[in-house]
Amino acid sequence: SKGFVTPKGINASGQVAGYIVLNGGNKRAFMFDGTTMRDLGTLGGENSEAVAINASGQVAGSAQLANEAYRAFRYDATGMHYLGFLNTKESTATAINANGHVVGKSGHAFIHDGFEMTPAFDFSANVENSSYATAINDRGQIIGVAKRPPPNDNTLYPFISEFLAGSLSTVFLRTGGDSIEAVAINKDGQIAANLMYTNNPLAGFYTLPSNPLQTIPTEWKSIALDINDASQVLVQSWNAAGNSRGCVFQLASNTTTDIGDLGGNQTVPAAFNQSGQTVGQSKNADGKWRAFAWTASQGMVDLNTRLRNTPSGLVLENALAIAGNGSIVALTDTGDLVLLTTA
Repeated sequence: SKGFVTPKGINASGQVAGYIVLNGGNKRAFMFDGTTMRDLGTLGGENSEAVAINASGQVAGSAQLANEAYRAFRYDATGMHYLGFLNTKESTATAINANGHVVGKSGHAFIHDGFEMTPAFDFSANVENSSYATAINDRGQIIGVAKRPPPNDNTLYPFISEFLAGSLSTVFLRTGGDSIEAVAINKDGQIAANLMYTNNPLAGFYTLPSNPLQTIPTEWKSIALDINDASQVLVQSWNAAGNSRGCVFQLASNTTTDIGDLGGNQTVPAAFNQSGQTVGQSKNADGKWRAFAWTASQGMVDLNTRLRNTPSGLVLENALAIAGNGSIVALTDTGDLVLLTTA
């Protein structure tokens, strides 16, 4: 690749979606299948970004029109599809589910069901200023964040929306106190969220919309990155010395597992799959960042030690996504994208 590559998701087939920053500074959405990187194009402008990919290879993202305004898109085998906008001149996508339903922001949270874009937020819930959707599960449950009317207009309130008996219903997960951002939702409706204290955020979760946020025990501050269908939450935490750590929290047992490091006391987790296999980057004993994979049974492994028949000098510095079948998308020290598959 010629530019800086940012993968945003990988599906069970090993297809990767993301964007590349070209040498001239423009961004272009791409799909990568391990051998070919496909430029997904734009909606008439110069820039596009892909943010998510589902099991069918449908990609969600945002792209510029000729007038430079951004619009959300869905990309499939027939090309890039314009999704429209709500009450602003722009729209941006944030997630896509197995049904091809796309959510995001266009002034307020939206959902596009393949036919039209509609609000993903019940405005009778007393919302002002803005809202945006952060994730959607395959049941169609949508999570996001909204701002409430003054004097609470600088506080973020997490919500969950779903269609019940044909009508959209929105429930605030918190109605007062500090800001909370809902970041991920699994098939059972369990939600990973972050309590946004000013300098010390805390990772947490909701088991049900009616239950209060429960924080995840870590040494110091932490942020939740994702939640999988096995009721595990991927967490990046920091200890009192300021070192970054990676943790997997199990809701059922209320236990947190530190996934360790490669000898340099620093680990930055990036993603995990439905089995809890985790990838990211960790410093080795020489202080160099190396891509890793972690499992509960084998611990942390430097992915460079598992390479076979690769070019001389190839170094994997970061692993950014892992599929259900164990395929991993990683970045080299030269900024190239690599898809690792099991033999």
